[in-house]
Amino acid sequence: MEPDFLIGPGLTVGALRERLNKNGIPFLEPHTTPVKRVRRVQICPDAIFGKTNGKCWFCGKAFGVQLPDHPTVDHLIPQCKGGSSKSENLVPACRRCNADKGDLDIEAFRQLEFGGKPFYGEATEAP
Repeated sequence: MEPDFLIGPGLTVGALRERLNKNGIPFLEPHTTPVKRVRRVQICPDAIFGKTNGKCWFCGKAFGVQLPDHPTVDHLIPQCKGGSSKSENLVPACRRCNADKGDLDIEAFRQLEFGGKPFYGEATEAP
């Protein structure tokens, strides 16, 4: 009996020979990791951008006037921290504020960029 050599994690030459098909091509097990399906939620843009009358929820600059670039939508509670994509968690944001906030929570972003002051969108919300 010839010695069996380890050629990979848990794979020996003998085991590989057993997995060869008639043409000498290795037969590998199919990948069986389940695919996570993402459900897309359609949100009405007016419901988001109407919250601040065409201004960034964070800094209050007007889209198209003070901000030449297109508005973006930001999650107040980042998705990576459990935030949803429901309209209550979505706000209009300029590209700069959205990029600067990244995956920070809202209080960390407030302290870092606005010195603890209320965001424009908080000041305009009805009580």
